Amino acid sequence: YFFSLKFGDFISDLHSDMHFGSLNKVVNTSFNAEYLFGKCRTWAIGYGFDYLHYNSEPEIKILNHSLNAKYYFGG
Repeated sequence: YFFSLKFGDFISDLHSDMHFGSLNKVVNTSFNAEYLFGKCRTWAIGYGFDYLHYNSEPEIKILNHSLNAKYYFGG
């Protein structure tokens, strides 16, 4: 389903949906590794892994991994 919210919707009921959280509802894991190489270590190859799991309804599972290349300008 889709819905639209206006700024006034946030202000009028600012604390209406707040409640105490509990353990084991959200699992968020992140891992990043980077290898620097080249003259003066200006190039890098990296790998990233992210996992998010929300246990309550609606249950959400997100798995993301990526490879990247970076160039660091002088500094």
